[in-house]
Amino acid sequence: MMTKKIPTLLALPLMAVVICLIAGVPAIGVNADGVAIGWLQAVLEAGTVRMGAAIMAVIFRFMVRSINEQDRYYRKISLRNPPN
Repeated sequence: MMTKKIPTLLALPLMAVVICLIAGVPAIGVNADGVAIGWLQAVLEAGTVRMGAAIMAVIFRFMVRSINEQDRYYRKISLRNPPN
């Protein structure tokens, strides 16, 4: 993520799963009260819902960046060929 080898949207869930594996959290598990405690349910399913706002912010940022890059490109063209 820091060296930009993996996109952030892929690196964060992957990092969460790796931390769970290192900590020894079971993939699928249920506690005495019947609540799912495995990393498949707790981390991937619930984590995706909690990260929904961050994911939308990243998508919005990419959309704005692409518009900005297009605008920069068209400004560069118009500066080369000024109107007569």
